[in-house]
Amino acid sequence: MENPSLYYVEVATELDIPSLKKLIEAAYRGESAKAGWTHEADLLDGYRLEEGALEEVLKDTNARIFVARNAKSGQIDGTICIELDQNCVEFGKFAVNPDIQAAGLGKQLLGHAEDYAKNFWKKEKMRLSVITVRTELIEYYIRRGYKPTGKIIAMKDIHSGETWTKGHDLVLEVYEKQL
Repeated sequence: MENPSLYYVEVATELDIPSLKKLIEAAYRGESAKAGWTHEADLLDGYRLEEGALEEVLKDTNARIFVARNAKSGQIDGTICIELDQNCVEFGKFAVNPDIQAAGLGKQLLGHAEDYAKNFWKKEKMRLSVITVRTELIEYYIRRGYKPTGKIIAMKDIHSGETWTKGHDLVLEVYEKQL
């Protein structure tokens, strides 16, 4: 496993989009995702990202995509997207290369995003939505200080396009953390 100290975090650019798409799809969908512990491959089919999603975020002045780049090879092995909301910062598109998950890189990326939200955007709260059946992922966020808000969102109400739920009636729960 790679040591997270071998990585540096920086803001993504348009040149990173092909690598980001490949990383996010590999971490969430298909057989390659099953090498890691954070995948949705057994719950959802289709693409994790809708066409143009990353390009749209890069153009948004109230959003940032951070990448964890291997200091030796330059390869992007992790990413997280944060978006400024009125009273908090929401994050998503959080992915680590399945081959090196559980080595601390995700913790490093999440910490960077939280620090940025607090120190640059002057926000005191982070928020995310998690599929409720993803108990291992929920436990990860709880260990990092996130708490359930009680707000539930039906997956079908927020996702359109090429995402199929493999017959599951999935819902997400919103979690928040005071920074």
